[in-house]
Amino acid sequence: MAAKRAAVLAPNWSALPIDVMYRVVGRLPVGADRLRAAKVCRQWRAAVRRRRRRHGNGPVVYLALVDGKVFSFPGAKPARPSRCPGYLGVCNDQLLFEDREYCCYRLVSPFTGRATALPNLSAIRDEQMSPDMSIRKMIVRPDGLIAAIVGREHFAKVALCSLEHFSWSVGAGDQWRWYEDMVYYDGKLYALVANGGDLLAFDLGYKDNGEAMISGVKTVITGSGYSGLRGMRYLVKSRSGELLMVNKIMNGAEKPYAFEVYKAVLQSWGSKWERVTPLDCDEALFVGRLSSRAVHADREGLEGYQIFFLDDTVGMSSRTSAPWVQPSHHAGVYDMLTGNITKLLPRESTKNEGPSPATWLFPEDSDDDDE
Repeated sequence: MAAKRAAVLAPNWSALPIDVMYRVVGRLPVGADRLRAAKVCRQWRAAVRRRRRRHGNGPVVYLALVDGKVFSFPGAKPARPSRCPGYLGVCNDQLLFEDREYCCYRLVSPFTGRATALPNLSAIRDEQMSPDMSIRKMIVRPDGLIAAIVGREHFAKVALCSLEHFSWSVGAGDQWRWYEDMVYYDGKLYALVANGGDLLAFDLGYKDNGEAMISGVKTVITGSGYSGLRGMRYLVKSRSGELLMVNKIMNGAEKPYAFEVYKAVLQSWGSKWERVTPLDCDEALFVGRLSSRAVHADREGLEGYQIFFLDDTVGMSSRTSAPWVQPSHHAGVYDMLTGNITKLLPRESTKNEGPSPATWLFPEDSDDDDE
């Protein structure tokens, strides 16, 4: 009886008026606390978004380094989550680690400690899979289906992970390719390959036992003209709903980087890449080999027409040969209107840098468009 009475008297936090939630959020001193509040329910997430839109002073992106340091953007200020050195990848706001004790992977949020176990790659039945292969890129669909680029440097396949079956699967007869990036867009899985910027679309389905599978792959855009080893390409969904390819050109001169942006014109009678100059004035792009996103440029330190980028050539041997010199900064911002680059976050030391590049972390309360 007492327990039932206590349950009746327990406050329903999601039923609080939005103005009260807004004031509570305003009293939370740390960005990580606001991130936790946003995970309570839809109403609290709306309150966090409302305050961030009005005040424009909270971080929209975090930058994680393999040595365990995390910085908030804009401002490149040290953040205060738990230290998570030695990550292998990232998925939204969670970092990927190898759990050798239990022979699996774990996605762990450095802000909340939330963890999700994933099967290791030994679950993939492919005769060319070897122990030195790893997850190079990971993304998750709103329904929880995980897609990953798995392999060794430029020798990779696309794999799907079903948490319900705790398994990985690759497409039957699918080729090994040099993948640049991948993204869920408009309900479909797309991947970019390095032979000139070809865009592939994957047909996804489920086997009779419910396990996810790739049932087909087709080339939707042949991107001749965008080739070259001394560059990196990223796929990003813009805030206006377009699929973008960001081409980072590595010059190795006084201005080591230049950027070009293309949008995918997808149509039944012939799809193509179309040059974009410049971006929309209300969005900035954060691009990286492990994670990329378009964010709303609505606060100090963020402006439209900007591309925030990382030194992410770690582990890509063909892109770091002489005369390329390792940049002195972990990150930079490129202005599409002027072509100027501003360096961000000086590199203190390289001795603690591991096999994974620096990466952006995108909190789930970010006010970007939902998939």
